[in-house]
Amino acid sequence: MLHCPQCGSTRIYLIAGGFTGYRYHCKACDYEGVLVVTTPTLDEEQEDGRES
Repeated sequence: MLHCPQCGSTRIYLIAGGFTGYRYHCKACDYEGVLVVTTPTLDEEQEDGRES
């Protein structure tokens, strides 16, 4: 799951991507940039055997 590095919101969406990299926009705080925080979803944690 993607999180905004400024406000922590998950309301992040991709505005550009491809050969040169990815650029994201946060609907909550209007952040725009290439850096986002990635955390595993609950399904991914359970697949790895790391249940909460």
